[in-house]
Amino acid sequence: MRNSTIDIAKGVAIILMVAGHSCCPEGLYKYIYSFHMPLFFILSGYFLSEKSLSEIRSFVLNKWKKLAMPLLICGIISLLLHNLFFHLGILNEFYGTRAGDLTHLFDLKDYLLRLGLLIGFLEVYDDPFLGACWFIQCMFFAYVGIALIHAVFRKHPWQKQCFIGSSIFMGLSLLLTVMHWIKPSLNTIFVTRVLMAGVFIYIGLFLRNAIESWQMRWWHICLLALPSCIAIYCPYAISMSEMINPFQLILLLITGCSGTLFIYGVSQYIHSLKISFGLLQQLGKYSIFILFLHMLMFKPISYLFIKIYGLNPLWIGCQPTIYQIANSWHWLVYTTGSIILCTIVAFIIQKIQSLWK
Repeated sequence: MRNSTIDIAKGVAIILMVAGHSCCPEGLYKYIYSFHMPLFFILSGYFLSEKSLSEIRSFVLNKWKKLAMPLLICGIISLLLHNLFFHLGILNEFYGTRAGDLTHLFDLKDYLLRLGLLIGFLEVYDDPFLGACWFIQCMFFAYVGIALIHAVFRKHPWQKQCFIGSSIFMGLSLLLTVMHWIKPSLNTIFVTRVLMAGVFIYIGLFLRNAIESWQMRWWHICLLALPSCIAIYCPYAISMSEMINPFQLILLLITGCSGTLFIYGVSQYIHSLKISFGLLQQLGKYSIFILFLHMLMFKPISYLFIKIYGLNPLWIGCQPTIYQIANSWHWLVYTTGSIILCTIVAFIIQKIQSLWK
């Protein structure tokens, strides 16, 4: 039951993530962003165990193979295809919100700079297709930090190691956020996100026993939904995308935990209905494919809208074309269409892999 509930939770989370990138209404956007990234980290911490950290070298190597290597390969492919996509009109100067920043033809200097950042830091945040994968970068470095902490304190009891590790991550997160608050020109976002990823991974570890013995009630769901609903009206952007000040960080801890428990509770309730929710479970299993591909799959949908509305073909490079379309319901088409296309591609890839074996 536990794995089925987690798969449903991942399926719900992946739908929310794609919706958040599909120019959904502002209220829904703020609600989703108040917890959807912490949710992924907390679910990851849910499966962290003392046994997995008993061999530090194999633990880090495993995370390199599962997290860093796929991101690095996809990042290099995206980088190599950047100028080709630009010539084909898949990318252009109007792409995204920072027009002309990274959506221009790369020269040798640009390529070397981006390649260096990619190899050294797995930096994909400004990649037009892989920007949503920044959390994999943060998760990998957070796991490396966790491994180092547990290597240093391995003689201590497991619970004490986890307490020390979470305290270190949380303390440094607050310190960097305060530094950024005092001096906004100080860019601490990458390191702060890595540290907060570590905090939420530890939270997932601490919540594991409580979650497994938790019997969800309807009033639990209502209470857990409340903080993220309040976040809609908060003047701060409660999100891991930016860290404005320490108050935002504390609010993110509250909304991240309550939102995750809300999604888990809803998923547990769905599973208890004993109705087939295979689609949500399958989306959970395909989550890594959807994560990597959903931004790219916005393109054929943008092309469809361009043809239907007779828009400027240059807008196919925009993410997504809905920025130029007044009807607010189009985000539903982007969300649904992208998930369907990603699922089809994932199914084909898995079939090819099975035949190859």
